[in-house]
Amino acid sequence: LTRRNLPITEEFLALRRKADFFLGATRYFDTLKSRKLPVVFPVMQEDLNAHFDIKGLYNPCLLTQGDAILSHRGIVPNDNTVSLPESNVTIITGPNNTGKSVYIKAVGLTLALAHNGFPIPATSARIRHLDGIVTHSTHPEDIERGEGGLADELRRLREGLACASKETFFLINEPIKGTSHQDAIEISLRLISALIKLGAPAFITTHIHEVASITDKWEGVQNMQTKFRIREGIIIPSYQIVPGTAQVSHGI
Repeated sequence: LTRRNLPITEEFLALRRKADFFLGATRYFDTLKSRKLPVVFPVMQEDLNAHFDIKGLYNPCLLTQGDAILSHRGIVPNDNTVSLPESNVTIITGPNNTGKSVYIKAVGLTLALAHNGFPIPATSARIRHLDGIVTHSTHPEDIERGEGGLADELRRLREGLACASKETFFLINEPIKGTSHQDAIEISLRLISALIKLGAPAFITTHIHEVASITDKWEGVQNMQTKFRIREGIIIPSYQIVPGTAQVSHGI
């Protein structure tokens, strides 16, 4: 009896997981509204050359950090514009802990919510329909695969590009770490060239400032940076993403 009903049980569990997701998301947005944080339904566009234009974007996951942290700095909104096909690749530079990763995660979360029919954490938005979202970050070495960190990265990037189209959005967080600095520059430039040729919108964060400097005049690239100031040798981030390229990472 159990074996005969197994397909029905599996289907029910799959539906339950989907229902849990939608119910959880609905409750979460009720929480955002109760805290007077803006949410909005985006305008979805079919045109492949339509721009992505999001105003007042923020990462709602910051709420999980607790009121003590939020009362200290608040949630800082940012605007997000991707002009297609003029500049489909956005490169973001800046010191650690100034908001690069939080920002691109907010972009990814917003795109996923919009394509599932949810409102998004922003004040207004026009978003192009996508056929997928490819995310990439460095992983620990996989002993079972028998490949090092760089080989793992290159394989996953190659697989992501192979299954993508110009309707795919790439979110790439600090790629190409397991090699020399000069090789990392060359590989990063080849990756950016491939994304420009593909025409897919992409956000890339990096500490390799030469990549931002070299591509600053490239057709298809826009450079952004995190805004911050230094007081008594300490970085004071604003968590704002503004045009430009960072010159140093201030890691030391």
